[in-house]
Amino acid sequence: MGFGSGAGHPRGDRLQSLRRLPRTLPKLGLVLLWGSALVLAGCNGTDAPPPDATLSPDPAALVSTPLPNPGPLQLQVIRGTEAEGNLVASTLILGATEAILVDAQAKPSQAQGVIQALQASGKTLKAIWITHGHADHYFGLTAIVAAFPDVPIYTTPAIAAEIQTRTPAFLQVFQQNFPEEQVTAPPLPMAYSDPTLTIDGETVEIIPLTQGDTPHQAPLHIPSLSTVIAGDVVYGDVHLYLREALNPEGRQAWLASLDELAALNPQQIIPGHASPTYQAPGLEPLEQTRQYLLEFDRAVAESATLEEARSALMTRYPNYRYPFLLDSALKTLYPEDAAPDPSQDFPESAPEDSPEDSPEDLAPDL
Repeated sequence: MGFGSGAGHPRGDRLQSLRRLPRTLPKLGLVLLWGSALVLAGCNGTDAPPPDATLSPDPAALVSTPLPNPGPLQLQVIRGTEAEGNLVASTLILGATEAILVDAQAKPSQAQGVIQALQASGKTLKAIWITHGHADHYFGLTAIVAAFPDVPIYTTPAIAAEIQTRTPAFLQVFQQNFPEEQVTAPPLPMAYSDPTLTIDGETVEIIPLTQGDTPHQAPLHIPSLSTVIAGDVVYGDVHLYLREALNPEGRQAWLASLDELAALNPQQIIPGHASPTYQAPGLEPLEQTRQYLLEFDRAVAESATLEEARSALMTRYPNYRYPFLLDSALKTLYPEDAAPDPSQDFPESAPEDSPEDSPEDLAPDL
């Protein structure tokens, strides 16, 4: 089976494939997949999201983990919950008097943990850095900027342009699926062209990369801590989001990004998404991400059907979180095998051969 490009599939195939995802996946993950599909399909946000997913209560609160480091800077990672926060890492870089926040959570409610950590630190929030253009890393900005109204928000020029383009579609699906969050358009980051940030006189290097789970990534490297805050170039015990790297060239570019981070020889890497209990020293998170990409290539190259590929990867990664991300990628690569299963999948509300679904046909079953 040859690889297909995520950008090469008809609009209807992309949108319909998401309607076949099982009901057990977290609602936020579904919403973000749908928003990404609208962007990839060239939609302007006028299509409604797919039917709602059944969600089990998340027993865990946000996990806030101080990372002990020698020297003038300290790190604290606040990770979103598994069901409501996509296991997103928001990282505080803490100096003697200043703080920089890297990524801002997906929802205002999840961002409250970040606000509390910042207030408890007693530091002045100098800046917010957004590592890439996925909504689960910046839609919490609304709450954070309300608490810290004068803070500047930065990202690279390429990511700033991408966020401006993508936000309307993401905003619509958020508002329709999370009315309790009262989500409004988040403040958008400014384009920042300098190669570094500074915090209390310490340098933080910006590492622009061409591919992670979406094109254009901007991890941060802190030389004094030998640490990379990797954004979604690196995952930890979570299936990779591959819908924006579905062709071999995209995955090769992702591998090249991992090589660029490895060349920094960091002693610590903070993945953009990781399981609640994930701990791995040195380059191990990077190497695990590399191995997943290679295993995905191998499984698809050697598998004639979706189920064969899925079985190979689930056998290799039985405990990874969010298998719906794997399903989403495979159902786009194997559209002929992605027929809906009435016993498990979303009920159909429009004919399968109707790629131009109306908003009414795709209205969520809320």
